[in-house]
Amino acid sequence: MLTLLAITSALLSTGLAAGKTPSCTLKALGKGKDDSPRIAQAFKVTTRLQTSPYPSLTGSSQSCSNVVVPKGENLLIGTKLDTTGLDSVHIRLLGKFTLKPDVDYWRDNAFNVSYQDNSAAWMFGGKDVILDGEGTGTIDGNGQTFYDARVTNDSLRPPHFMLAYGADNLVIRNLKVRQSPRWTFLIHSSKNVLFHDLSIISRSNTWARGRESNRETDGVDIYNSSHVTLHNLSIDNGDDCVSFKPNATNIYVDSIFCNGTHGVSVGSLGEYDGPLTDVVENVYVNNVHIQNSENGPRIKTWGGAGRGYGYVNQIVFSNFWHTNNDSPITIDNCYKTAPTDCLAHPSNMTISNVYFNNQQGTASGKYGNIGVAMVCSVGKCTDVYLNNVNVTAPEACGPTVYANSHLNVQGNSAYKFSMDAPTYNAGGILTDNSTASGVTCSNGQVIVTEVASDA
Repeated sequence: MLTLLAITSALLSTGLAAGKTPSCTLKALGKGKDDSPRIAQAFKVTTRLQTSPYPSLTGSSQSCSNVVVPKGENLLIGTKLDTTGLDSVHIRLLGKFTLKPDVDYWRDNAFNVSYQDNSAAWMFGGKDVILDGEGTGTIDGNGQTFYDARVTNDSLRPPHFMLAYGADNLVIRNLKVRQSPRWTFLIHSSKNVLFHDLSIISRSNTWARGRESNRETDGVDIYNSSHVTLHNLSIDNGDDCVSFKPNATNIYVDSIFCNGTHGVSVGSLGEYDGPLTDVVENVYVNNVHIQNSENGPRIKTWGGAGRGYGYVNQIVFSNFWHTNNDSPITIDNCYKTAPTDCLAHPSNMTISNVYFNNQQGTASGKYGNIGVAMVCSVGKCTDVYLNNVNVTAPEACGPTVYANSHLNVQGNSAYKFSMDAPTYNAGGILTDNSTASGVTCSNGQVIVTEVASDA
């Protein structure tokens, strides 16, 4: 597995340093005018004639591999933007890119994405490409408009902000990203990718169906890609903090902060039946602070009839600090599958060689006294290790339970698991929040205390 240092060295060796070629300066048209065509032209220009129809691009007529968006400039992405196929381009984003908050346009015109019937507003990629915010650059997705629209239209699927597609030696760094309509970054069919020093916030002030309407605002998702490094990310959103989708391999993640998320997730996998198998392999995640989240590290694969095949192998979750997470450590081999269905049609996904090392902190008590929940179809999970794990539920909910089903946990914390913990037949830890003493907890608070009947 490539380390952060190895990937960084490879990317820097391409010679993409500011100042080696003349720079072009890209300025906004302003007054709500669409800058997308000009952005695409600026990124792709190789020889710009003096008769260029883009007078706001300033620079020489030579090769323009360095593009600068100055501080104070706010360029509007008003139509779908394709900047794939770039070659040795360094973009210095000191100002801002803003997505036009037009729900109807993006619903009907965004790029189609092959995975999960998704779409994207911005396709971005190429060989030897750097997008550097230098600490001030911002990408604003105007997500609140889309979040509000979902309150009355739950089927609306806003576009992903940026799809990094077909990239090789791509760096995105030192950037602020705000209010993505849906997934923030999807790394798709790429290799040798480095994301570092990113601040991602997608947080709604409206609610839909009992939860914040900014669900599916994942931070970084990796699909059909290899040799990806994520380092020093801060993510505050309404869905997965980081997610490893089908065919994500050789991934290194280090120094991540997650707040209010759905966790650091492998999957979901095996949702769709078809000729291809879903694989996630060789993933190392280290040094994660995660709080107020539904999950911490988790693996989620589908069970039931008509699902896909594949495997999860060689996954390491190391050095996690949990604060107030609902299900801090999770394996769910029957994700979103009714227990009876998963019993009749076990998952086609196997899970092996998984390590949860040095996991410390607290559960919220939303699921009573459950601290760790691991549920598999029969015979589908092997060689799962828990070492130095000490995650506790609130005292009000009773003694913390580490629950497992159809899984022989190994490691020096295996003794903490209750083989007879209350579970459904084929998967799913019971979440009625009741303890043996009759105390019902929700988020660490006693909400019902049963009283014995005199009858």
